[in-house]
Amino acid sequence: MKHDKAKKVSRIFYKYHNSSSRQEMADHLELSSESSGLRTLRKTYKEYPELLDKEDYKDWVDRTQKGGDLHNDLDTDTQIKINKLENQIHYWKGQYNQMLEKYSNIDNYYDVMKQAVSPLAPVEVPKIEIDNRKEEEVAVALLSDLHGGEEVSPEETDYLGKFNINILARRLEIWAKGVKNIVGLHRKNYNIKKLVILDLGDKISGLIHDELKENSNIDAGHQYALISYLIAQVLMQLAQEFEEIEIHSVVGNHSRKQQSKKNKGKYINYDYDATQLTSLFCQKQDNIEFNAYKSPKKRVEIGGKTGVLMHGSSIRSYRGLPYYGVDRSSKNLMSSQSILRDMKDNAKQYENDIREELESVPSDDIEFIMMGHFHQLTNLERAWGSIFINGCFPGPSEYSLKKDMVSRPGQWIMGFHPNYISWRYALYLDQDKNPHNPEYLKVDLPDDWSDAIV
Repeated sequence: MKHDKAKKVSRIFYKYHNSSSRQEMADHLELSSESSGLRTLRKTYKEYPELLDKEDYKDWVDRTQKGGDLHNDLDTDTQIKINKLENQIHYWKGQYNQMLEKYSNIDNYYDVMKQAVSPLAPVEVPKIEIDNRKEEEVAVALLSDLHGGEEVSPEETDYLGKFNINILARRLEIWAKGVKNIVGLHRKNYNIKKLVILDLGDKISGLIHDELKENSNIDAGHQYALISYLIAQVLMQLAQEFEEIEIHSVVGNHSRKQQSKKNKGKYINYDYDATQLTSLFCQKQDNIEFNAYKSPKKRVEIGGKTGVLMHGSSIRSYRGLPYYGVDRSSKNLMSSQSILRDMKDNAKQYENDIREELESVPSDDIEFIMMGHFHQLTNLERAWGSIFINGCFPGPSEYSLKKDMVSRPGQWIMGFHPNYISWRYALYLDQDKNPHNPEYLKVDLPDDWSDAIV
């Protein structure tokens, strides 16, 4: 509002203060030439009295009525005020142009990524045999809070925790193996052809705190590139087990590109970049579909159910347990359903492209909410549906122990039946005879293109 006000006043007083033509000013403001200066002055004083001194106003009215030039011989204070208003306009225009340039650079950046990345060799897509006596289900695996690049010292955690890039790679292998084994178990009772992976953010440790900068030997750019490469390799393994893999990704807080929080442009984030990069690694694999969302909260439809994906960093918690915050957030999401339905009902007022996008957003009743961030494998059942809080890959760390939280590394996996969530497992990642060395994942970026994408 202040910006609009400043712009309007400056157009009246600044742009034409060197002009002696009242007709020019009247034409600009779409006023009649008769008494245009006086009418403009009165209108401005009525709308923005705080910008004009009362005595100056009376003097200018008297001068204009006598046929004097309103814009000549302005006093120094008024000139300073006008200059300040004009400077504000220049500042906000500059900010706007910087934002346009920033978004343009992001698009150019993704073009560079496309040219630099060598895709992984495709694998054979399986043909799942269908048993008509069985009902169909969709397997849903959560993937969040990998914190790639974080180093957890066993000495500093009293040997409760240890984590590094090799342990992360090994736990990704365990996660993929667990997904295959659990789905294989339930294929005895259901036809499961499709795997949906809900990527809930914080794929990298990031550098949003000084402490993270000090304790990481991998910069954020290489963190996201390396994690993208590891995830792509795991997806290629899973692509041999399912006819279709669908990935939905939202961004987390650790992957911010700046330390300060912001509300706009949240997708300008290493998590978003990582999904783009992973999709390029897997671009030759026809049965993998990627969906990277710019909204931090995203409504999705999976297996006939509508739900919301979020990272969860906007929800406040007490001693690491966000129960009250989750309840508040879920109630707000429920109330937003009616607003979304009204918007879709009144879509005539929107431009065609917005209306088309709006039609693709599910507005059915929410049946599930999925989030990460809190590193606690938790399932909250409510009358309207289920809330799943996902675990993490690092497990106990120096930070979590300071908060008196000791959580095992783990991720949720479940089955979506058309009528209900039929099964769910906490897939723990720390039970392994060889926990520190990956068996098949390569943990080094290829030298020929790694520097081009970071």
